[in-house]
Amino acid sequence: MLKRYFLILILLLACKFVGAETLRLNSGETLKGRIRAMDEQTLYLDSNLTSQQLRVDRADIRLIEFESNERSMARRLGIGLFYRPQGNTEELSLKNWISPTDAIELLIAYKEGDRDLFNFEVRFNRVFLREGQYDLYYGAGAGLTSVSSTRGTRLRIFSGSELFPVTNPNIGLGIEIGILRESNTASTGFDKSNDSVTEQTFYNAVTARYYF
Repeated sequence: MLKRYFLILILLLACKFVGAETLRLNSGETLKGRIRAMDEQTLYLDSNLTSQQLRVDRADIRLIEFESNERSMARRLGIGLFYRPQGNTEELSLKNWISPTDAIELLIAYKEGDRDLFNFEVRFNRVFLREGQYDLYYGAGAGLTSVSSTRGTRLRIFSGSELFPVTNPNIGLGIEIGILRESNTASTGFDKSNDSVTEQTFYNAVTARYYF
């Protein structure tokens, strides 16, 4: 008996969705209403435009905004990886949001082998544009670097974008570009002349973090 009632309920819901009015959006048009159901192909919306339920193809939708659930990263901690293909370097990333737009990040790299490696860097970044699930940001960082017995400093300025998928907003995926300047001080004896050596280069990186 319960199975029969369940099948009847499914059929009624299906009929309701089938009877929904199909709407095609032109470029720049917006709709406001309550989302009743949504899948990868279709969105069903209760709107003031009509007494019927509207059915909109997801292919016609550019952006979905939720007024009562604005995304905020304040006081959240992200743990993940910062990977720079040019230097073939993977660094542990700890990113703490101190406000909805500002974050402090710690990058740590450690490797033992023919060339021992240790990098330590503190970075500050600020979001200057938030559009949908994307954050556009800029920032600067400073830290220390050590390769074998050679120690030096590093400075960088950067800009990037981080994406928070709608299906899993706790994950942040990003790309970043910037300028990295690494210096080895004369006191480390980097070469026989005991002169300091400085290298400055453009770089690109990809990031992946999980936020708690």
